[in-house]
Amino acid sequence: MAGVLTPVLLYHDVVRGTPANPWQITVDDLSRDLDAVLRSRRFVQTATDLDAALRTRPGDETARCAVTFDDGYASFAELALPLLTERGLPATLFVTTGSLDAPGMLTVADVRRMAGPLLEVGAHTVHHPHLDLLPLAIARDQICRSRDRLAHLLGAEPAGFAYPHGSHDRTLRDVVAGCGFANAYAVKDALTHPDDDPYARARLTVLANTARGRVEQWLAGCKAPPAWAGERWRTTVYRHVRASRMQLR
Repeated sequence: MAGVLTPVLLYHDVVRGTPANPWQITVDDLSRDLDAVLRSRRFVQTATDLDAALRTRPGDETARCAVTFDDGYASFAELALPLLTERGLPATLFVTTGSLDAPGMLTVADVRRMAGPLLEVGAHTVHHPHLDLLPLAIARDQICRSRDRLAHLLGAEPAGFAYPHGSHDRTLRDVVAGCGFANAYAVKDALTHPDDDPYARARLTVLANTARGRVEQWLAGCKAPPAWAGERWRTTVYRHVRASRMQLR
C-alpha cells in the first residue's frame, strides 16, 4: 500500500442542543473537531481534489484530509458552514436532490448560494435509498438523475458522488463511473489511501456518541484500519439481511 493514510471525516446533521438521533452532532463538538483538523496541519481538500491527489501522486507523503457532509440538512448552512468559513476550511456537501426545499433540509437557493471554491457540492441520489437493494435500472436513475439536477442548479455536472448509507457493490461502482462522476465515496469507517477504490473511497463517520478525542486519533492516522480491497464478507451478509427485511415489509 503506497502513500500515507488519509482520514475523510463524514458528518450529517448539526444541532445546538442534545442530539435526538445518532447521526447528529452538536455544534460545539463540530467546532472542536474542526479545530483538531487545523491543529493536525493536514492539507485539507475537497473530496474531488483529494481523490485527484491520491490518484495522480500516489507516492506523495503530504498529510491530507477532507471534511464531508451527507444528505443536505438545513443545519449545514446555519451552523456548519459558518464554522468552516471562520477557519478557511474547504468541505464537500453531498446532496440528496429530492429533499431540497423539504422541511429541515437545504433549499435550492441555499445550494446555489453556498457552492464555490471552498464548498464542493456532490450528488447523493434523489431519494437516499440503499442502492444495492434496487433493480439496476432504478439505481442508475437515482444516480444519474441526481447528477442532472445538480448540473441544472449549478451550471456544471458534479464531479463527486456519495452512496447513501455507504451501500454499494461493484456493479453500482461501474454505474457511477458510467454516469460521468470522477469519484465516489462510501463509508467503510476506515482510512483512505492511494490504493483505495476511487469509486468507493473510505470515510470515517462522526456520530453523536463518537468518543471525544477519536477524531484527533483519526487525524493522527490511527484507531482506524486502512481501507481494504473488494467487499468484506460481513458486508455481503448484511446486504442479504437488509434484502430479507425489505421483503418482509
